[in-house]
Amino acid sequence: MKKLIIIIVILGWQCQSPHSTKISKPVYIYDSKNLFELTQNQNDTINYFSYSIAKPVYKYVDTFLAAKNYKYYSLWHYSKYNNYKDTFFVKHTTFLDSIEFFSDNWLADEEKLDSFWEPVSCWRCSGIYDSSEIYLILPKENTDSLILKQVHRWFHKTQ
Repeated sequence: MKKLIIIIVILGWQCQSPHSTKISKPVYIYDSKNLFELTQNQNDTINYFSYSIAKPVYKYVDTFLAAKNYKYYSLWHYSKYNNYKDTFFVKHTTFLDSIEFFSDNWLADEEKLDSFWEPVSCWRCSGIYDSSEIYLILPKENTDSLILKQVHRWFHKTQ
């Protein structure tokens, strides 16, 4: 009987999925220079704020510019999505000393943006379906406080 219990415990330990043992840390993105462009969408069932950065993608045929498309890196904060809404809170600027965060320099690097956003390029992976714990940090005007908004990634590339 003891051997059976030991075998079950060992098999249970070996069969654990990597997600159940992985501890995910929150991701903080600090936009101190307002690099994101803000838009809002509001109707009866949804209200969200979209913070986006657009990067041009140039397509050439030989040496002629054939098309100028864009990659959009967005963070969406849902104030209302049926009965769901994202959290937000206010902290003093000293909060930045206690966390690791991505800064404006990181936001300016397109390779880093691609590595963070492109994994959520399908509609079932991004927006409200992005379950990563991500917070956008914005300076609160005329104060020494910060607004932290829970957000969801959204990636779109024009053709």
